[in-house]
Amino acid sequence: MIQFRNICKNYGSKFVLNNISFTIDKGEVFVLLGPSGCGKSTTIKLINKLLVPDSGQIFINNEDIALINDLDLRKKIGYVIQNVGLFPHMNVEQNIAIVPKLLRLDKDKIHKKVEYLLEFVGLDVQEFIHKYPNQLSGGEAQRVGVARALAGNPEIILMDEPFGALDPVNRYKLQREFLKIKKKLDKTIVFVTHDIEEAILLGDKIAIMDDGKIIQTGSPDEIVFHPKSSFISSFLRGEGALLLLSKYKIGEMNLNENTNSLNLPKLSNENSLKEALAKILETGSDYVATEDKIISLSQILEKARMEKLNED
Repeated sequence: MIQFRNICKNYGSKFVLNNISFTIDKGEVFVLLGPSGCGKSTTIKLINKLLVPDSGQIFINNEDIALINDLDLRKKIGYVIQNVGLFPHMNVEQNIAIVPKLLRLDKDKIHKKVEYLLEFVGLDVQEFIHKYPNQLSGGEAQRVGVARALAGNPEIILMDEPFGALDPVNRYKLQREFLKIKKKLDKTIVFVTHDIEEAILLGDKIAIMDDGKIIQTGSPDEIVFHPKSSFISSFLRGEGALLLLSKYKIGEMNLNENTNSLNLPKLSNENSLKEALAKILETGSDYVATEDKIISLSQILEKARMEKLNED
């Protein structure tokens, strides 16, 4: 789907990207993870030609993007950034409609598409369609940004630290919303973050970057259990196995039915195993109950152990 071949990018005498090559498969969430200044945002901007490499080639569907008109390329790629980038003089509908108008869609079709996308990202149409960006919370604006990125029905969506400026509560909510949206979409998503837990939670594949180079590419499990360098081990801070528990919901586990949970700490089936573990440690209980299940500390640890065995 997307191929980087021997890409280099310098600013003056400094290499921002130093001969990087990788492939992103169709339909996967590919996360670029690494510390600030490692080249993540530069990499993602090369895909829609906001930046141009000094050497090397980038292919989308086997076509060299250097040969594609910039505007034509960007019509096919959705782009979501940290500070959202909504136009302040346009209301929500006008912001979302920008690309459909460039594609010369019928006015009624554009309006219906805007309504559909607002519902899709969890915003009430009547409440939000006529609001302006300064009337939106950070989380609401970010949802509008995602809707706008989807408006042209692109094959590829670029997300550059999309939740980085949000408070922890809204960030948590939008990460979970992203997972729901991801299941409904047949899109290739390139996602930039410096947050390890976010990368493990959202990514199908992770590329860890440092100093303009890709150090390792693999599934979250591969990265966590088989780090290829001391840099990656240090970057994960020994928390990788614990963070993997955030990928699994209690409701997805094959557990005993909840038959005697009157005095147990309560969570939802939508809560993650990491949250269940935190609740157990917080309360001193050996169990946590949901509306229909009971999960124990030993079951959580067994799940983590089995993931490790599966990788080995």
